[in-house]
Amino acid sequence: MIDQLITALSKEVEMSAAEIADTIWLALQIQEFPSESVSSGFSIKTEDERENRNQLNQQILPKNSELGKILNQSPKEPKAGIYPRNEQQTSKLSNLSFKVPDAPSLREPLTLARALKPLMRRVPSGRELVLDEAATIQRIADEGLWIPVLKSTVEPWLDLELVVDEAISMQIWRHTIREWERLLKNYGIFRDVRVWGLITDENEQVQIRRGIGATAKNQTPRSPKELIDPSGRRLVLVVSDCVSSLWRNGAVTPVLELWAKQGSMAIVQMLPKWLWKRTALGRASEVRLRGLTPGVFNQKLIAKEVSLWDELEEETGVKVPVFTLEPDKVATWAQMLSGKGSIWTLGYVFKLDAPVKKERELFNLNHSELSAEQRVQAFRVTASPMARKLAGLLASAPVISLPIVRLIRESLLKDSQQVHVAEVFLGGLLKPLSKINADTNPDYVQYEFMDGVRELLVDSVPSEYVLNVVDEVSKYVAKKVGLSLEDFAAVLRNPQEVEDSEIVEEIRYFTTFTAHILGLLGGEYEKMSKQLNLDDKPNQQQKLEANLLKDTTQQKKLLANQEHEQPKNYDYQYPNFPSNINQYETNLNQWLNNIIDSTWQMVDQILGIPKTSLLFAVRSNNNQRIIRAKKINLEKNNIALLIGVMPISDHESSIVLQVHSMEDKIYLPLGLEISILDSSGENLQKIIANHQDVWIKQEITGKWGEQFSIKFQLDNSIIVDKFVI
Repeated sequence: MIDQLITALSKEVEMSAAEIADTIWLALQIQEFPSESVSSGFSIKTEDERENRNQLNQQILPKNSELGKILNQSPKEPKAGIYPRNEQQTSKLSNLSFKVPDAPSLREPLTLARALKPLMRRVPSGRELVLDEAATIQRIADEGLWIPVLKSTVEPWLDLELVVDEAISMQIWRHTIREWERLLKNYGIFRDVRVWGLITDENEQVQIRRGIGATAKNQTPRSPKELIDPSGRRLVLVVSDCVSSLWRNGAVTPVLELWAKQGSMAIVQMLPKWLWKRTALGRASEVRLRGLTPGVFNQKLIAKEVSLWDELEEETGVKVPVFTLEPDKVATWAQMLSGKGSIWTLGYVFKLDAPVKKERELFNLNHSELSAEQRVQAFRVTASPMARKLAGLLASAPVISLPIVRLIRESLLKDSQQVHVAEVFLGGLLKPLSKINADTNPDYVQYEFMDGVRELLVDSVPSEYVLNVVDEVSKYVAKKVGLSLEDFAAVLRNPQEVEDSEIVEEIRYFTTFTAHILGLLGGEYEKMSKQLNLDDKPNQQQKLEANLLKDTTQQKKLLANQEHEQPKNYDYQYPNFPSNINQYETNLNQWLNNIIDSTWQMVDQILGIPKTSLLFAVRSNNNQRIIRAKKINLEKNNIALLIGVMPISDHESSIVLQVHSMEDKIYLPLGLEISILDSSGENLQKIIANHQDVWIKQEITGKWGEQFSIKFQLDNSIIVDKFVI
């Protein structure tokens, strides 16, 4: 058995004899002296445990929950207040205050570490020599020479430079990045791990500095050239959401080129893929990348275009792999970097002289003109099911802060990832309650839903799941701070018994939340809700309380019929409105012979020259590619339809369609539905515009003579255009 273990550790992990001996010794010590039971922020559970946990979460809770029973018992004196701490609080609260106990942002760090296993190669160090015992013995036996044989020590293959974009938008990912940093350092994957901040100086030049956050603000800025390693054993990972000014104006592109030409580098994108087109990645060409040798420099990667309409310009463009912190995406990139030539990973080719798009066209996230209903509708149209669940649970929380988000994910959404948090925070639902700057601790920032959004989200969550939030979060918080559930309930019941006014102010958030939820449940819970309201009626909370408790009577009536309630279906269901169908078929094959109907015009005639130059700056000038445009009138909204045709064989063509906003409109109309139909009217693809879509693009390939249609639908207006390839 021990021989098999040694063989496995030597081959699979490439551990030396000394490392194997240390590992076995440590295992024996742990077995002999078991550690005391301590509470930790997370644990790695088995698949069976996670499955059982998920089944419990899906069960309908009994009407009399544990917290409800305890709240109805005789109150006990609270030990301390439990609340999310404000950054402005002073040290005088240290004896009584508790931060909400933290939970991990990375759901399964061990799974992520295993995804990086292809990079855990060991190579000769070239600097230190040790005695090769086996070779020395063999020499003595063969040659009779008592001369030691030396060999180079082995060490991890790569050094890692973790470069973190320090833009304001990256603040919410600070906790996730810290956990990612610890994982990279603690699992022995790399020889050395150094963390750098990506910043700009007073001249808007891109610089780096050691460390990130407020602790690094006194560090001297350095040149990005400092990360170049002539040996080729240095990996640069840039962690960013690609939305700050240095990405928008292209200032970072020469730095990416510098690192890509001199070594291996990649971008760790914090946002989910469906948001990438709204970042600086929308200015680059999407590709698939592969490497034939381990650690190949970026510029030597083989690129395969994803879109036939993108001009790659491999010689002058900058090739950069891009992945999120999802285990399968990390594993694919790691296998590619390790030299598995059959593995393709997602990437982008950045163009050095690409024109800069206007900031307001791509990154204006201020949509104050949207109503609460429009915000929720826009979010549900594009968000993943997991993100919709997370938003519903967060709507049941008293205040929103990043530690509370992590707590709910750890307690109730075990399978959620950081990309789902990004969907919620960038979905136009939340706003910060205080100003955020580079020195702000993101965990101390509190958020609130836009007016009216919380009520709509809570209404979509079955009451038994809302009660689950109360029970699970209460148990989790109480356990982590060393309180019993009874003591935690006592704090909620009697926050005024805590003398410090600032602590009382924070506890009232939890009290208001509990009162609101219990009021919705009715019965005995309603009595406790009234008691909590009598005990806690601060003037500054009256407006919030009235907003949270409105329509309680209607909610209780709904609750009586929610025994078997199912989550609501928010899929778009449209009635059969009359449609405007263009009976004339546009023959796209004739466009290649310059036979084009007058209804189709040059793109600059429809969109204007400035906008056209932005849209097609990275497109090829191939003469075989024909692009035309026309205006589509949908009630009071005008949009532009662009169609491009390019032959790819003797009997096939590639068709690209793009739909753009027009005139003074920045974004496409919310809820605009674009469907591609086959000749029988069957729906092939459907895209729905959300509140941040400036344009929508889709590509199809078909044989000559095939027919298809494009249907545009907005509210009661439907227009259908027919085409033949």
